[in-house]
Amino acid sequence: MHPGPTALQTNGKVNHMKTLCLLSLGAALALGGCSQTAKTETAATSEVVTLRSETVEVACGSCVYGMDGVKGCKLAAKINDGDPILVTGHDLDLHEHKLCTTASNAVVSGEVEGDTLVASSVVMK
Repeated sequence: MHPGPTALQTNGKVNHMKTLCLLSLGAALALGGCSQTAKTETAATSEVVTLRSETVEVACGSCVYGMDGVKGCKLAAKINDGDPILVTGHDLDLHEHKLCTTASNAVVSGEVEGDTLVASSVVMK
């Protein structure tokens, strides 16, 4: 007994159009999956900069550095004389250290994650 036609056959003959469409769809899905994987790997391997007792310039991101989108007085640091980035993980009183009127040096430890310095230590010089 002869089995009936498969999904790619019509009246026992191979339907090349169905085959081509299914192969194209499979290739598109495979390539789409590869590009998504590549993006994930790129994001996962982004460089993390670690600071260990580095002396950096710090000041108020809004008052001194005029950083866009910063509301209120937030500590910011210039790493390697670059653009200022916000600093989290500290308990400094910016007004007590006059950081809303002038930049000063501090010894900082922590990691730069994206556009934020996540500090484990900030000690004014």
